[in-house]
Amino acid sequence: MAFACEKRVESIRQACYTTNKKMKDCLQGSGNDIEKRQKKLPYYILSQNMAECSQLFEDDAIFGTMLAKGAEACSQISLELTSHEMGLENLIIIPFTNLLENEFPRIEKMKRKLNKLTLDLDSWKAKHQAALKAFSNQNTTEHMNRVEAAKEEMDDASIKMEQCKDQLANEMMYIVSKEADYARSLIDMVSAQAQYHRNALARLEVLVPKMMDILDQHKRKPVFGTPLEEHLETEGVKIAVPLQTCIDWLMEFGIDEEGLFRIAGSAGKVKVLRAALNASVELPIHDFLGHEHAVAGALKQYLRELPEPLLTFPLYEDLHNAQGIKNNTKKLEALLEIVHQLPQANKDNFEFLVRFLHKVSLKSDKNKMGASNLALVIGPNVMWSPEDQGVSAANMGVASSILESFIANATYFFPEKSPTIEYINQPFQSLQNGDVSRTPELPVVPPTSPLQLTPSLAPLTPPPQRQPPQAAGVTSTDGGKPASVPQNHAQSNTRRRPPLRPPTILLLDQLTLLHRNLPIARLKYRCLHVKICLHVCK
Repeated sequence: MAFACEKRVESIRQACYTTNKKMKDCLQGSGNDIEKRQKKLPYYILSQNMAECSQLFEDDAIFGTMLAKGAEACSQISLELTSHEMGLENLIIIPFTNLLENEFPRIEKMKRKLNKLTLDLDSWKAKHQAALKAFSNQNTTEHMNRVEAAKEEMDDASIKMEQCKDQLANEMMYIVSKEADYARSLIDMVSAQAQYHRNALARLEVLVPKMMDILDQHKRKPVFGTPLEEHLETEGVKIAVPLQTCIDWLMEFGIDEEGLFRIAGSAGKVKVLRAALNASVELPIHDFLGHEHAVAGALKQYLRELPEPLLTFPLYEDLHNAQGIKNNTKKLEALLEIVHQLPQANKDNFEFLVRFLHKVSLKSDKNKMGASNLALVIGPNVMWSPEDQGVSAANMGVASSILESFIANATYFFPEKSPTIEYINQPFQSLQNGDVSRTPELPVVPPTSPLQLTPSLAPLTPPPQRQPPQAAGVTSTDGGKPASVPQNHAQSNTRRRPPLRPPTILLLDQLTLLHRNLPIARLKYRCLHVKICLHVCK
């Protein structure tokens, strides 16, 4: 029994020693001061670094805001971890350390004492046997006294050994009897870990929704692949930024380009423009001069990557059925009815696109892209079925045929210009037939080469006594009725641009005077930046 008890105690000692040692290795802090201990934790150090990095950004920078919130989360976790570790010390480490430093050493000391008493008893037994042997050979009083003295010492050693043995057994059985308490402390350890994670989770569950709300309210989101209505609501516009930007640029520089939308542009330029639109970063306009096909390619990519096509999934079957109508008049009436069923956001952007494509088709003598050719390359990007995602030849044919009807009959489907498709708040302003009549007379210093002011530098609201000139068959850009074309501007869209020339030294003087004469609220920085680049390139 004593041997079994001793073996059990040794197992308990070894388990307590290993658990205590490894648990101390798990602790990341030390000491009794909570604040000082927290500052030593890696999570707290991380929170401080993240907080410092957040100061590198502007107040409205989403990454800086998230760094600050992440720092708050790490700081709260470090506080919970500090409390948790100090709790573990009280539950496990301190009791086990006391057991290992006091109880087990006392048992070991008793074992050593018992071994010594056992050796003493054996020694007195040997002396007693020797005294008996000598007494048997010489039966004298002296030898008799030696035998009695040895027996007394032997009996005394035996009593001391038995006492020590009983005390050792008592200590070992006490350790074994406390085994359930040691097991309970392990349960408390696991419970403390569960509570720590619950507390940390509760803190994080409060922070995560706040961070998500901040991110959802942030306006700088990638526009490619974002649902149309979400993008329009985020940007506070009615026409998608990629659509407006690319069309404005093409109206300005690429409408006469041969093979527009058909010829693939530079993949690198497409990626740069796509990344700039996603990041809301302005690019110098001269970087894309000569890359009209890349701008057109970015426009097609945006349309293609919309989660739902511009003509929507629910109207796909109706469009497909309308395409099968033989009578052209009834077919156009059916398509017009479908247009009225489009969500307002889709309708505005589709109208904006179709009006632009119609203008491109009117230049087919130069760009070789009539309504049929344009519909062939753009149709599958504005209409596809939810099943085949537009990859089937049948769907491509239907989409192309339908878009061709819209382009060729744009004035029938959209007879009046809507205010939602004005060229406003965009980096590339469209020159309608080369008109500069909306520009007010400004007292500017004449440069070496004449600086042509464009509508983007004029007030956003035209003077009431004047109407912007308009090409025949095209409605005005301000929501009014069609205006006739002045004689001096009727053929201005066919004029070739002057050759490139270096900027004049008086460009900054011109810019300063423009600032003085135009209301600051109406002078858009992005438009101004683009027009400066235009002048530099001319």
